[in-house]
Amino acid sequence: MTAYATGGNGSYDYIWEPSSGLSDPTISNPVATPLETTTYMVTVSDANSSVSDDVTITVNPSPETPIVNQEGEYLTSTSETGNQWYDSNGAITGATGQEYYPVSTEYYYVIVTNSSGCVSDQSNVIYFIYTGISSISAANIEVYPNPSNGMFIIDLGNLHGNYNIRVTDVLNQIVYENKHEINNGDKLQIDLGNQEKGVYFIKIRSSGSEITKKVIVQ
Repeated sequence: MTAYATGGNGSYDYIWEPSSGLSDPTISNPVATPLETTTYMVTVSDANSSVSDDVTITVNPSPETPIVNQEGEYLTSTSETGNQWYDSNGAITGATGQEYYPVSTEYYYVIVTNSSGCVSDQSNVIYFIYTGISSISAANIEVYPNPSNGMFIIDLGNLHGNYNIRVTDVLNQIVYENKHEINNGDKLQIDLGNQEKGVYFIKIRSSGSEITKKVIVQ
């Protein structure tokens, strides 16, 4: 904060009150770091007179330090909003939900930023061992409508990361295959309308794990 004075005689003297939280209460532009919202009054004097004015520095509370817990194959933060997940390489792009599904063995923690831009202290650090085996089966994947006319939706539930999605017929011939970067809550539309009626198998794969869902085309 800065006090500007013009039109006086000689040099100016500055007195800021209260002095708590100020780098120097006797200069025109002290650095203010109060612990709570504070109104500062400055008095500027020259050889003949003095004037006063005030300014309020608003201090917004920092978010509570979040706590990270492991719930099976994913991590959760005690903060519902404002999360940013980190590993040993820094911030994880796009990992801003309350839950995070790791795709590698790493150290993980979270930092929360509130609507005022205030940042929490770092959470506890959890060493997560990625097995890649049960993370898909725990993701609450659904396929609908089933049976369908060939157009159906794969609700990928809580999956997060890179996955290969393949659809095969009963002879294990591939009728659809693609790689997808999946974020929590994504839904994928598949069109098998040009295929024969019958039973098909959706295979969702990541490194070391796979789940299969059956769909019927009528």
